[in-house]
Amino acid sequence: MQRFILILSLFISLCSCGFSELFSTVGVDPPPAWECKGTLKIHPQMLQLRIDLIYSSLFFGSVYHSDSSHLCYADYEYKFVSKNTTEKIHKNSTLYNILDSDEHVRFSLFDKNNVEKSYDIDLSEILHSYTFKGDSVEIKMPENGTTEISIACPYCSTHRIYDSLCQGIFACNYQSTEQKSVIVGTDSSWGKSYGFKLYLANQSSMKTDSIFIYGDITFR
Repeated sequence: MQRFILILSLFISLCSCGFSELFSTVGVDPPPAWECKGTLKIHPQMLQLRIDLIYSSLFFGSVYHSDSSHLCYADYEYKFVSKNTTEKIHKNSTLYNILDSDEHVRFSLFDKNNVEKSYDIDLSEILHSYTFKGDSVEIKMPENGTTEISIACPYCSTHRIYDSLCQGIFACNYQSTEQKSVIVGTDSSWGKSYGFKLYLANQSSMKTDSIFIYGDITFR
């Protein structure tokens, strides 16, 4: 039996942050919301999705697509296909039970021309990222992507909240750009869980999408 209890909120977003940031990545200003109209039925340049593994749900958010008439669409329509489900999805659709038994999220989207865009998101490396070593725990950053780990720690007390290591009160914040693993303690001065944010670029079969993964893993 696994020793950790997973409370995971996983967000997959194709250029995820806010809608304005989505447009800034392609060097254009976002149009006003009232200019978004019509239903897009071919694969977009960018698509925002959110996966919440607390409820094992997949939420479909905004798209970015540029053509000669307008920069964004009010809705979209694709056929969603996974091992257990085939159905049409639209903006703000939510699907459930999306995590496979091998800790992958796999599905395909087909547009009106029956062009397939497939996803295979392997979560095993982040779900099994920690190892007990005596009275400490080593948390390894995934080899692919950019990772941020946050955990309650004895160093970041209230008088150290302005330290670059500290995130808010009591939480130590580690970046994969600075280190590939983190050693944390197991006594009561350390948190029982750590939060993570994982960013993966150039994902999906079309190599156009960015995936953001958010979660919290309880390890003791």
